[in-house]
Amino acid sequence: MADFTYDLDLEPIQQSIIDFIESEWPGTPVYPDGLVDDETVDKFTDGSVKPYFILWLRDLNRSPRGRSFGGTRMDSYRSGFDLVAVANKGSESRRLLNLVSNKIIGWKPLNSGEVVKGNSLWEGSRAVKDSANRPSRFVSTGRFDFGVFQRRSDLP
Repeated sequence: MADFTYDLDLEPIQQSIIDFIESEWPGTPVYPDGLVDDETVDKFTDGSVKPYFILWLRDLNRSPRGRSFGGTRMDSYRSGFDLVAVANKGSESRRLLNLVSNKIIGWKPLNSGEVVKGNSLWEGSRAVKDSANRPSRFVSTGRFDFGVFQRRSDLP
C-alpha cells in the first residue's frame, strides 16, 4: 500500500484567487493581505486615488458537518476571502465590487468548490479619512467562501 497523506495546502488555492482577480481586472492593482495608504497607491494627475483591491485571504475552517472516519485531514473544510474595492467615490467602489461579485460567484479556484457569497464585513461603501480627517477614498467589502478539496500527496 502506498504511503501518502492528504494535502490541505491553501497557498496554491490562494494564488489562483489572486491570479484570477488580476487577470479579470488588468490594470487594477491587487494588494493581498494588507492595507495601503494614500502615499503608496497609484494616483490620477489630479491627485485622486486610482481604483484598487485589497484581498484578505482567510485560513482553513473545519466545516460543522462532513466529519470523516478516515481522520481529521479528510474532514470537510472551508476557506474564503474578503475583497475590498477602493475608489474615489462610494458609487465607484460599490460598482467595482458588483462587477467582481458577478464574475467570481460560481467560479472554482484550484482544488476547491464553487465560490459563494458570504456576509459582508459591512453593507454599503464607507469613507476612509486622510490625516486631515477628510474622506480620501471609499471602500466596499465582499466576503466570499468556498469548500477546500483534500489532495492525496502521492498524486501528481
